[in-house]
Amino acid sequence: QEISEYFDIEAVINYSEINFNSFRQLRQVYNPQVPANTHISTYLLQKLRTFSDKLQSFQNNLAAFNLKSNFAPILTIKDFQEFKSFIDKYTPKAFLLEVDLLMSRFTTDYLVWNKRFSGVYREDKRQILSCRKNTQKNTNPMGHLNQIKTFQDKFGKPNQVNEAYLLTVVSEFQDLQREWEEYRELEHSILPFLNVTLLPHQFEQSLWDQNHIFAQQWLDNLPYLNDWFEVQVRSHHIADLGFKELFDALLDQQFYIPEDKTPISYELIFLHSFYAMWVENLTDSLPPIANFDKIFHEKYLKKFRQHDVEILEMNQLRLANYLVSLHPQSDLDLSPELLEQIGFVRREAKKKRNIKPLRQVFSKTQDLLTQITPCFLMSPLSIANYMDIIQYNQHFDVVVFDEASQVTPEDAVGAIVRGKSLVVVGDSEQLPPTRFFTSKKVEDFMDPSLDTEIQTMDSLLDECTGIGFREKMLKFHYRSKKEGLIAFSNMRFYNGRLFSFPDISREASEADPEIKQENYAQINHLPAIQFVHVPKGVKIKGKNPIEAIAVAEAIIQHYQSNKSANTTYSLGVVAFSMVQQEEIQSALKKLLKTAPLVEEYMNAIQTESLFINNLENVQGDERDFIFFSIGYTKDATGAMSLNFGPLNRSGGYRRLNVAITRARIHVKLFSSFLPSEISID
Repeated sequence: QEISEYFDIEAVINYSEINFNSFRQLRQVYNPQVPANTHISTYLLQKLRTFSDKLQSFQNNLAAFNLKSNFAPILTIKDFQEFKSFIDKYTPKAFLLEVDLLMSRFTTDYLVWNKRFSGVYREDKRQILSCRKNTQKNTNPMGHLNQIKTFQDKFGKPNQVNEAYLLTVVSEFQDLQREWEEYRELEHSILPFLNVTLLPHQFEQSLWDQNHIFAQQWLDNLPYLNDWFEVQVRSHHIADLGFKELFDALLDQQFYIPEDKTPISYELIFLHSFYAMWVENLTDSLPPIANFDKIFHEKYLKKFRQHDVEILEMNQLRLANYLVSLHPQSDLDLSPELLEQIGFVRREAKKKRNIKPLRQVFSKTQDLLTQITPCFLMSPLSIANYMDIIQYNQHFDVVVFDEASQVTPEDAVGAIVRGKSLVVVGDSEQLPPTRFFTSKKVEDFMDPSLDTEIQTMDSLLDECTGIGFREKMLKFHYRSKKEGLIAFSNMRFYNGRLFSFPDISREASEADPEIKQENYAQINHLPAIQFVHVPKGVKIKGKNPIEAIAVAEAIIQHYQSNKSANTTYSLGVVAFSMVQQEEIQSALKKLLKTAPLVEEYMNAIQTESLFINNLENVQGDERDFIFFSIGYTKDATGAMSLNFGPLNRSGGYRRLNVAITRARIHVKLFSSFLPSEISID
């Protein structure tokens, strides 16, 4: 009735437009403590007059502040809020900070890592961080420097003022801020009167229908009234905590994954934000991480790699130059003995017949050959054939045996006595010497006067280890470019003592039963080891023709992928038995007849051509890709034998270790059975 009299019209309140919040606001405006005989129009006019006076006072004080503050004027509410936010966060020191100078240092000079340890850097960082009011948050100087620069760019930097004057400016702005808050509170208290909806006295029947629908909705949802009140209480609590805008945004919209429009729960959004802030605060507390510059780091890595390659090339040239310098420069520098040996070699080179055997040439030109080629690369058999044991007794400074686990002691003795010192290099976890052609009949040719009780070990490496040679383990593994290729051997055979280099590429992990065209231009997508199941394979007379065909097709596909990507990745194939090796060679030969271009491409490769070997003769070989053919599987009756050929023999684990460490980049394992099909019961 009072509202109707104030507006001097017949009107009613449209209750369908007023919620509980509106009633609460009306109660705040029309204070119950006002005397009952006070007309609402008198009360409202009094409120409006106070509101107008407060607004005029605030505008006058703001104009005075703009004139005397020595900053750019505050013209909008957004300007006012930005100024307030800045002085809440920073001390007056920030107004006078030389941001342009500091910004140039942090974006240029301090990108050099060693300059971050200088006293100038520490002083600049202290100067920036000392502007904070809260010294416990965000120790990253660049973040604060950017915020201070943004403020100074907008409001300017006061000239010829001291910190005491700025404290006065801050105090006056805080008074202005309190006045603004009083004005907003008064404005908020009269808004309900201005938002009440008034309707004509003579309304249509449709209004009653709308009210009926509104009332019915309330009646239908009365069981959820307590939940509604709980949401309202919590929403006001969230607003009090300063998250009103976030809460309103969550009510107004849904969040989706862009790719497939899958809704994202608010819980996941919160956890993502929480962990992101946690990581940010953690990194800010760790200077090495907070100051990490990815571009600077990658630039130096690139520079290091370039210098590393250059140093390797320089060392190769230095070594070659040193070796050349050891050669005689002219005949004047040669002794009569060397001149005689040179003449002997020249005469033999010009002969057409009656050429002396190499053993005799080696004996007569011993000093000359050593001076021309200080390093001889020979097998024990070649040494016995070409170097007389008397002429070359302790002739070499050092004798080095590589792959010593495959050299028998009796074969090594002849080479050892021709040197003054001995270095034996080998791997006791790899293959021992192969004795396929040793026969018991050899004993018939042995001198009975020899001491038959002398026992020798299988290899030179075992012999040297047994008599107490000093040992040095080479711990760095360089061959495998993917760590997964050496991980099994390192753990099972070397007790984790090898240092391998992690592969940072993202690998696929699924076993692919079909060999598809692979993109060799982006080789990192390949896993270190890939299992290829050949389900139709059957063992027939010790071999597996179907699996052999699958391997041959994969070989063809490998070279086709090489050709498509213009790459030259080498390939080796290892079979678990000799008959399976021969079956793969036969299958490949048939397939190449239908793919002449692939055969031509394979034959054009100059280095590291394709090899197809078995477990017994693969040691010492390596390739970029290695394909394994197990071959063994169920026979035609479905019976599965646990006989895996060489692996079941003594030292079979050594053969396995050799086989699985031949690849540099990728291994494909072809098998006609699954691991679950092996039963040890």
